[in-house]
Amino acid sequence: MKFTNRFRVMAVAVLAALGIAGVALAQGPGGGNRPPLGHGGPFSGGGPGGMLMGMMGHALDLTDAQKAQIQTIIQSAFQANQATINQLKALREQELAALKAGKSEQELRTLAQTASPVITQLHAAKLVTEEKVYAVLTPAQREKLDKMRTSMRERFQRHGFGPPAVE
Repeated sequence: MKFTNRFRVMAVAVLAALGIAGVALAQGPGGGNRPPLGHGGPFSGGGPGGMLMGMMGHALDLTDAQKAQIQTIIQSAFQANQATINQLKALREQELAALKAGKSEQELRTLAQTASPVITQLHAAKLVTEEKVYAVLTPAQREKLDKMRTSMRERFQRHGFGPPAVE
């Protein structure tokens, strides 16, 4: 049961990592065509969160200039963090192999500790990228995005995903 809760928290973290970066990627120039920036991960609109983030971006009614600016920010962040993204992918493959091989709890914990600084590095990069994208938005778009995030967080919590709301 602990693994299930851990999986839920990880799923919410991945969706959060897609966050505003996914909005920008799904919105990309050319009528919503996403740039070829990879297949999933914190700087990609790919995967299950891509469509949801596209709807959020559409709801923000970004101008063409904003889309272009955000596209540049996202592409730059993705390129700057590609090695770290690949490192995390490789670590995840090691974790899955360890699970399949029936490794001990201690060995699994050691793998998790190895991944922790890489995850922290990507999280920091995501926050810096979000701050840059957030600065491109108008005050009205920021307010709308904040409301959409709150609404999404509440829906996740109603379905048992993620930590309880902060009051």
